Amino acid sequence: MCSAQASWLRQLGWHRLAAGRDGAAVRHALAAPPSDLQVEALCDALTGLAADAIGQWRLAVTESLLHRVRDALDGRSEDRFWRALVRLSWVTAELSLASGNGRAALAHAESALERSREAGAVRHEIKSRLLVAASTSAVGEISRGAELAAEVAGQCAEAGLVPLEWAASMLLGGITSSPDAVARAHACAAEIERRGGVFR
Repeated sequence: MCSAQASWLRQLGWHRLAAGRDGAAVRHALAAPPSDLQVEALCDALTGLAADAIGQWRLAVTESLLHRVRDALDGRSEDRFWRALVRLSWVTAELSLASGNGRAALAHAESALERSREAGAVRHEIKSRLLVAASTSAVGEISRGAELAAEVAGQCAEAGLVPLEWAASMLLGGITSSPDAVARAHACAAEIERRGGVFR
């Protein structure tokens, strides 16, 4: 529950508040009896904290937290822990983008996409595609990045994934300055606010 609340806050830009919920999730996970579920919960919380730290521009903290996730997953079944590995790749890609390393970001985003496809996880696949689009743009392939972002925005609209559609439309608008993309981002933001979200 704490990690889910943190994810929602993080999407709205409240990274410091999200870190508080993720920190609580870490404490709960560490207090739980050892099991696969305990490891998954711990990785979920630590990865969330790492993403919160990017939003606060604490990149060294992010790297340290991701290292803890890698240690927790070391030697464990990739099939069993596919979700944790996908999320690890997401945040590692985001860290690479924040650090100005587009090539590394693209490699991690593509890894997340491949693993999501193998798991048959539609939402994870779509979010991975969004990171591929952002990373493709970051390496200078602007037209291809815009094309991918537009595809992701369409997929999100079809699947009803409003927060991801907002992010994809924001990316597309940033890449192309398209009035349609900007308008769609505003419409998605309005829908998120109608559902109770408050952007920072």
